Amino acid sequence: MSLHNSTITGRTQIMRLFNHLQDLQCPVTVEIKDLPHQQRPILAVNPDADYLVLDVSVPKGRSFPGSGQAVKIKAAFHGEEAACATHILESADMAGKALLRVHLPGAVEYRQRRVYFRILLDTLTPIPVTLVDEENGSLSGTLEDISLGGLAVRLACDPNQPQIHAELCLIHLPGGEVFHSEIEPTNTRAIGSDTLRIGSRLCRTNDAQLRKLERFMRQIEREQLKKRTD
Repeated sequence: MSLHNSTITGRTQIMRLFNHLQDLQCPVTVEIKDLPHQQRPILAVNPDADYLVLDVSVPKGRSFPGSGQAVKIKAAFHGEEAACATHILESADMAGKALLRVHLPGAVEYRQRRVYFRILLDTLTPIPVTLVDEENGSLSGTLEDISLGGLAVRLACDPNQPQIHAELCLIHLPGGEVFHSEIEPTNTRAIGSDTLRIGSRLCRTNDAQLRKLERFMRQIEREQLKKRTD
């Protein structure tokens, strides 16, 4: 098990991370001065106005948090950790709780404790993926994240369709190359009313294909690093 640290600064990737936490119903630790630290769910993520919605309990005698006040948010989920600092845009008194509209942070410190380092993909440059399923045929989607041990794919389809048992994936890499490997789906989750997220383990991938995947991942890392330094 290795430890990987990185700083996420891309708006799309940050938004995707918080959407993922909301989808998982994963509580985050909210730290606000003069209030006890609290484990709270993310109630909403607004991609158009760049804010999150949280609520916190306010003990009797404590002041309600207000606009401009600093907030720290931390999360731990599935061998991953995320932490960021931001501020409150607006707060409202909701019967002893403060409903907070919090600005989307400009950077998130991201840590992975995983066997394989995972890269989150930017939706601005989607990577097409084809999953081959014995019952459903070929299914087209986009790559959400990738490591040398597995991947996650988003499919635009009816989440209520028959169970997907994909056995093969083809990732259509930039430049016309295609990475292919057998896969073993490990989890499937509906996102909204028209999208499925399928996480899979790579199986029996030969050395030539792994080298191709490593080159692709290094390319993505270089591009993401360049965006952070521009």
